[in-house]
Amino acid sequence: MQALSINTNVIKYMTCEVQYGGRITDNLDRELFNAYGDDYIKEGIFGNEHTFIEIISEGSGTATKERFKYKIPNNQNNEIIKYREYVDIVPALDNPEVFGLHPNADLTFRLKESLEMIAVLTETRPKDSGGGNSISRDDMVQEKARDVRSKLPPDYNLMEVREIIKKTSGPKGLADRGMAVPLNVFLFQEVTRFQGVLFTVRNTLSNIIEAIDGNIIMTPDIMDAIDAIADTKAPHNWMYDASGAEIAWILPGLGAWVTSMLERYT
Repeated sequence: MQALSINTNVIKYMTCEVQYGGRITDNLDRELFNAYGDDYIKEGIFGNEHTFIEIISEGSGTATKERFKYKIPNNQNNEIIKYREYVDIVPALDNPEVFGLHPNADLTFRLKESLEMIAVLTETRPKDSGGGNSISRDDMVQEKARDVRSKLPPDYNLMEVREIIKKTSGPKGLADRGMAVPLNVFLFQEVTRFQGVLFTVRNTLSNIIEAIDGNIIMTPDIMDAIDAIADTKAPHNWMYDASGAEIAWILPGLGAWVTSMLERYT
């Protein structure tokens, strides 16, 4: 019987660009999916028992492992039952190696998933403090905001910093000074970035204090910052800008984050 001729380019395009790829909105995700398409959908995968990858998977017994082949079953008669039987024995949890990733990728994913779940539980728990003589949640946050604000170092005067750097020499043996030295340019850029973070922190803490007192409007950003400080976490806008890019050091605990900021300033 003559082998069926299949145009894999058509299949790859329909899968990676239309039927599934058309749902992908992120350009990098689309490139990644097309890379998988190039690796998995190619000439020679039909008509024989083609194996994509063979890995060690968890077996049915306790702490047992067995080898499993990700393949297209040899099914010359194209009986759908054969494909279904194979699908039933595919491991429920795919090893990261199937996708060309390091085995530790699974650990990273599960850690991220656990942290996200903990964050959701923390954010959805009741926000009010208990009764009795304990201070209210807002008073506690306001007190903490005042305490952190009192520890903040003074702002940099960028004009003064620039003048100091202009007089600073470069590495030993280099005649250039000031902004002609790459390290000095980098230093000024870092000071400028740090000043931006310091301004954001000081502004956030002041807004929290004023909003709780009722002097300014309680905006969603201020509410998020209050929730974070109540949970002893660094507010999101201290570490990320509006686009989601990192602008500072990433530490979840409020105390550790503030301590790191003070150490970086000195």
